[in-house]
Amino acid sequence: MLDEWPFNLNFGTTYYLEKEEALVNGRRGLTLVVGPQHPGSGHMRLFVVVDGDVIVDVVPDPGFVHRGIEKLGENRPYWMLVPLVEKASIMDSANIIYPTVLALEKGLALEPPPRAQYLRLIMAELTRIRTHLYDLSLLGIFLGHSTAFMWGFALQDLFAEVFAKITGARTTTAYLVPGGVRRDFKPEHVEAVERLLRKVEEKLKDFKTLFLDNPVTRARLENVGVLDAKRVTELGVVGPFARASGVDFDVRKAYPYDAYREFGVEPVVEKGGDAWARTVVRWGEIQVSIALVRKALRELPGGDVIDNALLFKNPEYRREGISGVLGVYTYLYPEPGEWMGMAEATRGLSMTHLWTTGLQRVYRMRVVTPSWRNLLGDGGGYEGPAACGYAGGLHVVWILPARSGPMTRVRLLDLDRGGVVELEVDGGAHPNAIIEKLREMGLVSSRETVIYGVSQDGRRIWYVPAATVDQLVAYSNQTKQPLSFRRFPIHGLGEAPR
Repeated sequence: MLDEWPFNLNFGTTYYLEKEEALVNGRRGLTLVVGPQHPGSGHMRLFVVVDGDVIVDVVPDPGFVHRGIEKLGENRPYWMLVPLVEKASIMDSANIIYPTVLALEKGLALEPPPRAQYLRLIMAELTRIRTHLYDLSLLGIFLGHSTAFMWGFALQDLFAEVFAKITGARTTTAYLVPGGVRRDFKPEHVEAVERLLRKVEEKLKDFKTLFLDNPVTRARLENVGVLDAKRVTELGVVGPFARASGVDFDVRKAYPYDAYREFGVEPVVEKGGDAWARTVVRWGEIQVSIALVRKALRELPGGDVIDNALLFKNPEYRREGISGVLGVYTYLYPEPGEWMGMAEATRGLSMTHLWTTGLQRVYRMRVVTPSWRNLLGDGGGYEGPAACGYAGGLHVVWILPARSGPMTRVRLLDLDRGGVVELEVDGGAHPNAIIEKLREMGLVSSRETVIYGVSQDGRRIWYVPAATVDQLVAYSNQTKQPLSFRRFPIHGLGEAPR
């Protein structure tokens, strides 16, 4: 039965055979599995190739955590993308949703008023501080420093309490919406943020003395996972990971958006390129974010928190309290076209690319997050005990890379033209990736869509409830029914973008 299974289960003797034979000193290495594989949400597993005590290579296996966020976004009204996309990185929700909101505003021709832009900056930077504290806490527990873990978690929980006062939610706030923000800041909210910053700054001094100034912490992180600027550029590594290697790139500085155009952000840059340098960059970014929030609070302009264009396109009776009701977008339709938003999330560059056809549902959504690119930076070369320090210094959201997987070969019966089509697609992608691949191959036009599944009689297609391409192929192999597809015209969309 294993011979028919579509996944490569024997990693130690097949996938890694050439790598193992080419290890240091020509000796054959050992492949260890770090982390379990399971179908639920949780951490991915890593295949670690070791030569004695030295980790030679680390290969991530994303597994089955794929949630199909991109496909879900294509089947919901565009205003529902806000609470959907922020689930990709719940701790960094304000920053991870920022590019999606910017892209939607381009398609809707909305411009957030100055006050809304400042409030966005405040919420984004508070979220950035909280996420850095969360990451530093995890670094502490990875290194066996449980006190740093508990102190850091206690500090980040203070932010959750303030978020709850402002937005009504502790983590996934859905605060940023196309055209502005969902709620205005009241005087008590401004006071709560100022009190939060004072308390956090006071506690951070003790945290630094306890954890970062600890010589054991530095010894565990220095010269671990070293990556130079050239390699960072080749791999496309972003965020604090890249800036710790001397690459001075931050979207807030290179391509400023909203209120960042007026603030002139200067990112923290280090030269070491190791786990310690990445930790120092994150610590410095906390200080930069605190300064940005304080400046925004001092210069916070008055006025509306939602674009007037959004207000006046709605009936007069719905304009009161407009910023608290997502349903106001039911009167707005995005223009047909392609729209892209780009922002600096806590862990690096984040982008959203939207294709719209004039309807209230996007035709295609592509979300690009920093964690997968940063995970590619692990090339090994350090001793086993240092792996915890490296992983903690990496600070990736392990769920985000789980949207991608190894390439899978798929055989499909063409029920319209006959014959068999063979193609390779990302095994961890949603099965609709098959449609895109067929379009790339010229087998399906831009005015056609595809229905795919299994066929028993070569005529009818039965739907397969699969979340990934790999699951679709596995179902076909298990039932001995061939995968098939059939073309159907797209009605009412005009010329669908390719």
